[in-house]
Amino acid sequence: TDQQEAIASVRYGSTVVIACPGSGKTAVAVERIRRMLEAGEHWSSFVAVTFTNRAAGELLERLGAGLGFCGTIHGLAHEVLKKGLGMAGGLAADFAVWDDAKREEMLGKVIGYHRLKTTVGQACGLLDRFVRGARWRSGAIPSLRSFVHAFDACEIYDTMKHRENAEDYNGLIDRALALLRANPGLLAYLKQRWRHVTVDEYQDVDPAQDALI
Repeated sequence: TDQQEAIASVRYGSTVVIACPGSGKTAVAVERIRRMLEAGEHWSSFVAVTFTNRAAGELLERLGAGLGFCGTIHGLAHEVLKKGLGMAGGLAADFAVWDDAKREEMLGKVIGYHRLKTTVGQACGLLDRFVRGARWRSGAIPSLRSFVHAFDACEIYDTMKHRENAEDYNGLIDRALALLRANPGLLAYLKQRWRHVTVDEYQDVDPAQDALI
């Protein structure tokens, strides 16, 4: 359509595309990147943030070429931290990334070992609420005692992450943001290297993820 053609032809500046599912947003994003590559932009200057790793793979398959980065927002934060190792708040080079299932497993161990009167769901809800600004999930609103115990569980869990040289998905975003804010030279380098950023499903990012992008 004329609107798709107009979007695909944009070379510079910020462009927001609002359209319903199945309307071809991803295809237009791919076409825009393809045209910029054909116009002489280097593949390493592109960042494509997708909702899932599977979507990233499909995007790269459509392009038939690599990019400077293509993956999820958590993958982008991981990449930033790897480029800033030595400045990333004590993380060693081989740091592990804990997904949500691992986070729940480790919180469960903390709660059980210390006999805390809370649940994994309440502890996760507390982390999400204060780290991500999320709302309480249904059934996760704790009593005052559970709230205090959930807070204790989160503090012990945070200490455990540092001891194990690990970070979870929430922490990846926060550490990457803190790293860039504390190191303007690294930020300037990455902004110069990654000059074109495309984000799919932008409506699903939270404030911290938006700040990182």
